[in-house]
Amino acid sequence: MYNPDDQTVKWEPRILLRGSCTPDVTYYPFDRQVCDFTYTAWGYMSEEIRLQIMTTEWDMSDYEKNGVWKVISTNSEIYQYGGSDYVKFEITIQRQPLYFTFNIGLPILLLLNGFVFLLPAESGERIGFCITCFLSFVVLMQTTMQFLPQIASPMSLLCVYVFLMMCFSVFINIVTVLMLRIYHKPEKEKVPKWMQRFTQIIRCQICRCKDRDKPQNEVDWPSVARLLDTFSS
Repeated sequence: MYNPDDQTVKWEPRILLRGSCTPDVTYYPFDRQVCDFTYTAWGYMSEEIRLQIMTTEWDMSDYEKNGVWKVISTNSEIYQYGGSDYVKFEITIQRQPLYFTFNIGLPILLLLNGFVFLLPAESGERIGFCITCFLSFVVLMQTTMQFLPQIASPMSLLCVYVFLMMCFSVFINIVTVLMLRIYHKPEKEKVPKWMQRFTQIIRCQICRCKDRDKPQNEVDWPSVARLLDTFSS
């Protein structure tokens, strides 16, 4: 648009710009992303082309609401660097965590495989319960990775938590196998001295023994297994 009064031309081009930013998923799914985009008239100094903004807030009249993200704030500013004008657009969005909490967070919290020690050893269901919990953590970890961008830094705390719980499930599997092996050992087989000492430490009977040369009571395998079972639960 030409203005004959001051001999100026007003040009308002319409262009479509697309940008991306590196997300910070440390607190996923309760994360908040701050993305900024910087544009300039490449190859022109401030004396040749001067960039201006009408307002610091974005025009959100054509914005369509999203079921995953919520726009918190927007900002625009002009600054100079190296003799050229730069315009910086900044937007802050926050993830709506309700869907991810019910479908990812709660199932992970409800998988308490430590309750395996409440099952009687005679039932024969301990190993199956442990393996089921371990496979559930593997599936949940793969599901969580599908919702997250494939970046190594920063790592989501949720992924770290699921990985630690999976390692804890492996540890419980190993302990359960050892306890069942001890429980089903023949009663006439002699318990090693180190196992008897460990059992006495758990019972806090080692503190009562004043005379170390005094022979200790014999311990059988089922009593050791029951004691370890009680200690684990």
